[in-house]
Amino acid sequence: MALVQISRGAEVKHNYVDGVSRVPILEGAYHDATVERISIQPGADLTPEIFSRQEHNQVFLITAGKGYIVTPRRVFNITEVSVFVPDFDKEQFTFHCAADAKETMEIVHFVTELSDYDKTCLKESHLTLPRFRGVSQAWHYKEDFTGADIQQMMLIEHRNLGRLSMGANFGTGPNYIG
Repeated sequence: MALVQISRGAEVKHNYVDGVSRVPILEGAYHDATVERISIQPGADLTPEIFSRQEHNQVFLITAGKGYIVTPRRVFNITEVSVFVPDFDKEQFTFHCAADAKETMEIVHFVTELSDYDKTCLKESHLTLPRFRGVSQAWHYKEDFTGADIQQMMLIEHRNLGRLSMGANFGTGPNYIG
């Protein structure tokens, strides 16, 4: 039986530098992935590292807060739980927590190493990036093995980002992020 690891946002001890805190979580839980909790205070910005399509894939799950993400071509307003996938190393992007926000912007950041399978998927068919979608825009679907009180929603299209979009578990299970 695998070791169960749970990460609860309330248990994370933040240390802010210029209004931003980055704390690794679930260390060692995923063989080819790292996960961190990012917290951005009102009025602060974060411009994360970018990766080439041959190195790593990354997805940002915004779980709380208000603000926006800016790229050279677009601005995405963050008003609800959302997911953001950058355009690899084609363009820089910045998260900004609204100066008048009543809470910090909370983000779970996933970075995965790309396997040969991932690289094939990304070469043959991939999402138009950057990709941003709020939970109100999610596709609803049903799986026959879940109860009627569980609602399934998809924010990232299946397989078009390799393994990262196929097995994320945000509700329960051995590597729960809540």
